[in-house]
Amino acid sequence: MASAYRPPLDVSCASAMARSPAAGRSARRHRALLPRCSGTEPGSAARRPRQPFASRDAIKRHRRTGAESVTASTWAVSVQCSDSLVLVEFWAAWCGPCGMVARIVDEIAQEFDGQIRCFRLDADRDPQVAVDQGVDRIPTVQLFFKGRKLRSIVGTMPKSVYVAAIESALAS
Repeated sequence: MASAYRPPLDVSCASAMARSPAAGRSARRHRALLPRCSGTEPGSAARRPRQPFASRDAIKRHRRTGAESVTASTWAVSVQCSDSLVLVEFWAAWCGPCGMVARIVDEIAQEFDGQIRCFRLDADRDPQVAVDQGVDRIPTVQLFFKGRKLRSIVGTMPKSVYVAAIESALAS
């Protein structure tokens, strides 16, 4: 009964051993028929050096070169009582486009360092702040001056859109 079953041939098992397990070839001769690729032989797998796992605190410290995190408890001090222009990005961890906007906001924070303050608020952790500011979609970037909302940009936009909004707010 076992000899009546012939497995289908495909690219992965087109060798003589796959067609007939009773073929008289040794495993060594059989391996010679397969293409050789570096790093695929047993015991020769290239290993990447292990890097330590980064904690959330380490990631936050690394991101401090760009926008800082703001929460509901620090919102009043950081945004509403600030005397300078403030840019706030409303984001969520599950939002893919938020990652693209985060990189742009980090670049803007470095370029306009000293002229504006940039913050990032997680809309999932502090939904009440997002609702109070009229944020119903993310990513949303809002500009504030002395606690007053000047502009709201919804969605992923090119960096030039954010820079133009900042420059017009700084000029006025």
